[in-house]
Amino acid sequence: MQSINISIEPYGNMSITARLDGNSDLKNFKAMSKSIFSDVQGSFHLFQN
Repeated sequence: MQSINISIEPYGNMSITARLDGNSDLKNFKAMSKSIFSDVQGSFHLFQN
């Protein structure tokens, strides 16, 4: 993985962008994504639409 960026806009919209090197990084990211998103949710008070 080259980088991961988490952006929070003024009105509370959040976007997560990951730059990956290849297919193996994509597979690893998919496997770890639940824990990554769980960590983000634990760090902020989030509401999902």
